Amino acid sequence: MKTYVFLYDGFANFEVAVAAMLLRKRGDVLTLAATKEPVVSEEGFTFLPDRSLDETSAEDMDVLVFPGGAVRPHSQDPRLIALVRAANERDVLIGAICAGPLFLADAGILEGRRCTSSFGPAHELRAAFADADHRDAFFTVRDDNIVTAIGSAYVEFAIVLGHAAGIFESDADECETYAWLKNEQ
Repeated sequence: MKTYVFLYDGFANFEVAVAAMLLRKRGDVLTLAATKEPVVSEEGFTFLPDRSLDETSAEDMDVLVFPGGAVRPHSQDPRLIALVRAANERDVLIGAICAGPLFLADAGILEGRRCTSSFGPAHELRAAFADADHRDAFFTVRDDNIVTAIGSAYVEFAIVLGHAAGIFESDADECETYAWLKNEQ
């Protein structure tokens, strides 16, 4: 299994770190960015992307993950929009958290689909979800190959994404992993 996590200046690393850790159990986790130039996260960490958009195709991925953060204007890059659409057409598992679902909305793949994000009804960017079935009261939402979550639900996001990717050996494994991540053991 090959997972790509899209990075951009201002992305929220903490929102996808747990998901990347879990997905790594079943394969490679690579970072992807517009270019291979260093990217600085919201937390101030510098990352060197493994791949650029020009070096990546949907045929090479099983999972594509989008963290939240300062999404725009990155979500409107035509190369990324084409990649997201191609990934969706191939039924690649796509996860997006907090502001990350804007990548999916801007690519036009949320029309009529259930999703959630950290954009409540009064938020100025909520209009991007006009064609989607946005669920405000949900921490995570899965609609076929798309998993979305609010930013504070990064553990739940990781578990739902991991479940969708088939990384857990059993229901007990999934429950134990969740309990460990939430410090409930």
